[in-house]
Amino acid sequence: MYLINVKTKSSCSLSESTYNNDSKIILSYVGKTGKYFNSIFGYFAVNDDFKEKYHKDFNKIKFTAGKDFIAFSGNKRGHGIMNAIAENDAMPIFPFFSFTGLEHYFIVTYDKNSIEGIFNSISKSHNKIIEYDYVNLKSGDGILDISKKIYSMVHTLKITALERKLIREALQNGYYEWPRTYSLQNIADEYGLSKPTVLFHIRNAEKKIIESILD
Repeated sequence: MYLINVKTKSSCSLSESTYNNDSKIILSYVGKTGKYFNSIFGYFAVNDDFKEKYHKDFNKIKFTAGKDFIAFSGNKRGHGIMNAIAENDAMPIFPFFSFTGLEHYFIVTYDKNSIEGIFNSISKSHNKIIEYDYVNLKSGDGILDISKKIYSMVHTLKITALERKLIREALQNGYYEWPRTYSLQNIADEYGLSKPTVLFHIRNAEKKIIESILD
């Protein structure tokens, strides 16, 4: 069994509404209600600007205001993600997230060969896959083990693709060993970047990881 984390970009009104702000939209549930529409429930930090943008895809929507967040539920035109999951006999794992103009999904499949099928189906629905990763779930893994893996994935979502590549390169080749066996210059040469640029991205990634642990 495999747990997939995939990041996409699309014309969905939910993700578009997060382009120019720091707030996440958290989708607690999405379920198909027909070929083209999904029933959806989620919430976001209080921000009245969000409401107007949502009506692009929703034919019905209801908002419930709280002190620090607004919950919403309704019927929304889908853009292929739930179809891609269903067509490949996979299962969505909630919550899903939208922020910085991108959407982040967690999917479980029993067959490794279906992973490529899921990605192909997502791409055919006019979604651009920005980044993806997956981990093998062992037969003995329970709900707590899966939750820990999702928690780890959630709290590294802000790491960009370049930051992830550079910090993985650093970790795998001895940059974090003592004594250090791999330098910033080695990483810079490998990716054709300047040394200050590599340091900037690695420190950004480190900061995000430390923040996720402290949170």
